[in-house]
Amino acid sequence: MKNLIFNTTVLIFTLNIVFGCSYTNKYAKRVFKDRVFIAKEFLNYSIIRSRGKNTVILDIYKSKLKNRFFFQKGKENEYVVSKDSIEYDKEHFNDKTVYGKELISFLKKKIQIMDDYDIRDVSCEFRNQGIDMKIYFNSLDVLLYVSDSKVIKNEEWMKYLKGLKKLNENWYYEYN
Repeated sequence: MKNLIFNTTVLIFTLNIVFGCSYTNKYAKRVFKDRVFIAKEFLNYSIIRSRGKNTVILDIYKSKLKNRFFFQKGKENEYVVSKDSIEYDKEHFNDKTVYGKELISFLKKKIQIMDDYDIRDVSCEFRNQGIDMKIYFNSLDVLLYVSDSKVIKNEEWMKYLKGLKKLNENWYYEYN
C-alpha cells in the first residue's frame, strides 16, 4: 500500500512538471501564430491599462524619445486625453482637440486588438535594453519579443530569458 501511494505521488509530481513546463496559454499561442501582425501593430508603443481599465497610458517611442499620453474613460465610455508629455514632433501636438481625436481613434483600434487577443498590456519600454516588446495577458502570462538577443548586455535580463520557454529564436513565454 505504501508503495502504491509513493508511486502515485511520484507520477502526479512528474506529470505536473512535464505538463506545467509545456503549457502555453491559448491566447499566447494565438499571438505567437500572428506574431508578424502583432509586432507590426505594437512595436514602439506601450499601452498600459489600470486594473479597472478606466485609465490608459499610451507611450509612443521614436529612438530614445517618448511621447506619453494619459487617457480617462468618460461617462459615455469614450476616452479623453487627460495629460500628455511630448518629447518629439511637438508642432504636431499643438492643437489638443485635433491630436486628441487622432490619438483616441488610434488607441481604440489598439485596445480592440488587445481585447481580441486577451492582452492586458503591451510594453516596449525595455527596447533600448534589447527586450523589444513584452506582452502581458489577462491570465498574467507574459510573451516577450527579442529581435536580437546578442544586444542584451544586462545580466539580469539574460538570466530572466534563460528561465523562460523559448518559442523560437525571437519569442519567449513565461507561464504564471
